[in-house]
Amino acid sequence: MKRITVYADFDFLAAPLEIGTLGYERVRGKDHFVFEYSREWLKQHGWTLSPAYDINPGTKMHQCILIDQYTEQSDAGILLQSSSRYMLEKNEAMGIIEEVRNTIKDWRKTATELQISHKIFEPYCNRWDSL
Repeated sequence: MKRITVYADFDFLAAPLEIGTLGYERVRGKDHFVFEYSREWLKQHGWTLSPAYDINPGTKMHQCILIDQYTEQSDAGILLQSSSRYMLEKNEAMGIIEEVRNTIKDWRKTATELQISHKIFEPYCNRWDSL
């Protein structure tokens, strides 16, 4: 994956500021991009991002996008093996996966407390229980 550092260079800034890294690669004849904000820049401005802010709950075994250059299969193991494509070290990616697992481990209890009908959350059982 090719990477370039991205800077903000507006007239009102005293000097250019590094805001993140843009990654690029061509897979199956299509261009794929990923952007990672600089943690220092986010922290300096009081921002934090969820470690998995773009995960959407679903029941399907495949995602709409490629997880790696070969598959759309929704699998934490494949995601972990592909961590470098997301500009993450493997141990950092594992930490995010574990954080998500810990966050959703009591999802059934929460759904019940919120009085969400079993009919609505039943389709999620197989996917979320096996994460």
